[in-house]
Amino acid sequence: MIELAQVLEQMIRVLADSGDTFWSGAIGNDLALLRKGDAYGAERFLTYFGGMGSINDVWLCEMNGHSVPKTREGQINAEFHALRERAWQLARAVVPDAV
Repeated sequence: MIELAQVLEQMIRVLADSGDTFWSGAIGNDLALLRKGDAYGAERFLTYFGGMGSINDVWLCEMNGHSVPKTREGQINAEFHALRERAWQLARAVVPDAV
């Protein structure tokens, strides 16, 4: 759970630096649970994937109301995508039978 917590911290940083409050707050709540040793933080994090409006749909850009310079959109979103995928893998390892 330690590595998952570290990746979630990085996700929160990218989101918060981009001006996102919704996803950074939700992930922050999960991180708080993980820091207490509660695997429910990983289980709840996994519920953010799939369906319309899921974390898979997040694209950090000025057009979506984020404070991301147009020239850095690709770089920032590539970083966020990699972190999101790694966090999913780590969360699945914590709760392999989660939905």
